[in-house]
Amino acid sequence: MSGTALYSNSWHRVSTLRPRLRSHIHIHRHVYRGEVWYVMQDQSNGEFHRYTPEANLLISLMDGRRTVQEIWEIACGQLDDDAMPQDEVIRLMAQLHRADVLTTDRAPDVRDLVERRKRQRMQKIKQYIGNPSALKLPLLDPDRWLTRALPWYRWLFTWVGGLLWLVVVAAGAALGAMHWQALTHNIWDQVFSSGNVLAMALVYPVVKAIHELGHACAVKARGGEVHEIGLMFLLLVPIPYVDASAASAFADKRWRMLVGGAGILVELFLAAVAMIAWTQLEPGLGRSLAYTVIILCGVSTLFMNGNPLLRYDGYYVLSDGIEIPNLGQRANGYLGYLFKRYVLGLRGAEAPRATPGERAWFVGYALLSFCYRMFIMFLAIFIMAGQFFFFGVLLAMWALFNTIVMPLWRLGRQFYADPQIQAHRLRSYAISALCIAGLIGLVGALPMPSSTDTEGVVWVPPSAQVRAPVAGFVRARQAADDAPVGQGAPLMALENDELIRRDAMLAAQVDEYQARYVQAYAQNQVQAAIMRHQWTSLQTERRAIAEQVQGQQVRSPHAGRFVSAQAEDMTGRYVQRGELLGYVLTDAETVRVVVPQSSLERIHRSLKDVRVRLVQDSAQEFGAQIAREVPAATDELPSLALSLQGGGSIGVDPRKSREGQAKSSENLFVMDLRLPDDAPRAYLGARVYVKFAHQPRPLALQAYDAVRQMVLRQFQL
Repeated sequence: MSGTALYSNSWHRVSTLRPRLRSHIHIHRHVYRGEVWYVMQDQSNGEFHRYTPEANLLISLMDGRRTVQEIWEIACGQLDDDAMPQDEVIRLMAQLHRADVLTTDRAPDVRDLVERRKRQRMQKIKQYIGNPSALKLPLLDPDRWLTRALPWYRWLFTWVGGLLWLVVVAAGAALGAMHWQALTHNIWDQVFSSGNVLAMALVYPVVKAIHELGHACAVKARGGEVHEIGLMFLLLVPIPYVDASAASAFADKRWRMLVGGAGILVELFLAAVAMIAWTQLEPGLGRSLAYTVIILCGVSTLFMNGNPLLRYDGYYVLSDGIEIPNLGQRANGYLGYLFKRYVLGLRGAEAPRATPGERAWFVGYALLSFCYRMFIMFLAIFIMAGQFFFFGVLLAMWALFNTIVMPLWRLGRQFYADPQIQAHRLRSYAISALCIAGLIGLVGALPMPSSTDTEGVVWVPPSAQVRAPVAGFVRARQAADDAPVGQGAPLMALENDELIRRDAMLAAQVDEYQARYVQAYAQNQVQAAIMRHQWTSLQTERRAIAEQVQGQQVRSPHAGRFVSAQAEDMTGRYVQRGELLGYVLTDAETVRVVVPQSSLERIHRSLKDVRVRLVQDSAQEFGAQIAREVPAATDELPSLALSLQGGGSIGVDPRKSREGQAKSSENLFVMDLRLPDDAPRAYLGARVYVKFAHQPRPLALQAYDAVRQMVLRQFQL
């Protein structure tokens, strides 16, 4: 290395100091991706700091007797070409001083201590304002209790406990798969009912307490210490927390992963136990609580705690598993370097220390985590706003402020304070302005595809339905599928031997009572009147039976194309009276689709195209045209297949619905779409996906439309 890089003009400020680490500082040796690092643990506040072997050599020599000059000379003699330049040593001393882990032979600067405490308090206040869930209230030190109870739970972290966990979770998963339809039936109405919301508010802190206890027990099982348990406030709801930061000192990454994932394992176990209970209990309070635990633990594990794209348990498990500490922070820092180096063109930008494998993780994780955080944020906003509008609006304002406004503000401050950027101020500002203008243009001006997605059914009017006039066996099929038929043309021949025998018997009885009537008429008028009444009744009954006998020949109600209701041959099959046999269609296929009232205006204003896909065969897509629109809104669904119970996506109001007739929870408009002639005929009555493609619009206007529709739907305007 050169002399100018090795020495510093500020060296005289620190060279005579005699530093040493405070007594509560412990150093642990870790290996990440084959490289040795040293982790400094501050037991007074639970903070950890990571240093290179070169820095650790300097730190290990700080015993309060050697001066910084002597320490640096010893390090240079041992490290040779890898010795740290004096500027880096000064920065290391400054970092240790800010972390309050270093003391020297000089009297402390009282003013500096006071200012440091003020900065720490202000930092905490800003943290609480920016993230109210960061507000923590320590309650007690559970370490002694956890130590005494260790023999009772240590076995849970052996292969026996692992096997027990696996068996219970596998059983719960199998039961969940078997009862999936019942489990997800009308799920949103169940989750957001007033009674269940209260149950969730009461159950969640208990589940969270057991979750945090899992972290604490895992730390103690490895020999760590847990000195803090308390409450934090998530949306003003008190939630238990445990300080399990001692796990960061574990040299074995498997134990760090186990501690980080202990809460996930606990929640999965609780969900499995609740699933077993839910399948065994009768409807009532116990079954409702079990269902609540399933939803809380399942959703929490899948979307939050177990997802590594959020800074929760799954993130720390992934970070330890791939051996990249501070993955999220380092990933964002690496993207910042790429921006400065390749977008702003600052060739002097210093690349963060990273291996080639780590760089790939940095880019992928930074982009994916940002997209997923935005997805979760907007999903939560729309769900909450749809169920509790005012609360959802407050949540949206708070989330947008913390996830978009504040990060942009901090990024801007760092941008303008960066000395490398300030050295090339004009070019950096110009390129940044172009990037911002391009982003605004992309969101606010560039037209993007836009559509309204809904569902419908392949609709057949009742007049086109062909039903069995009588019960009987299908003797012959007389019209081919999709063949043209005229009015009255034979379609199927049914055969009912009991009906034929009944007709023959009634014919004989009619003849018998006719003869009796003629005989009695000449002898006894009273008896003749009785015979005449019985004869007339038998004639009426025989005419009805004769009509049924003629009904054994199924005929077309009008001209059109015959389509069988069954794909297979029905010959020899017994059919009930009124059973659907097929359809006689007079024109192209029709899809009856329902459109939310809030989306109707967009369809009228900017409709470009209509596309239809069958649920049974989603690979095929057909164009369609709007044939008819019912001008009045309705809450009655054309088919149960469109409801959540029937596999559709439309929520049903159980208070208004009756058996066989489903009514939606919001007003809908009904449209009939005409399919092309080449559309398949075998899916009559089936559910379809319908996409109303609109004229391309900028993303900003599409977001405005989505918010506007949500407001209209909420207030039923």
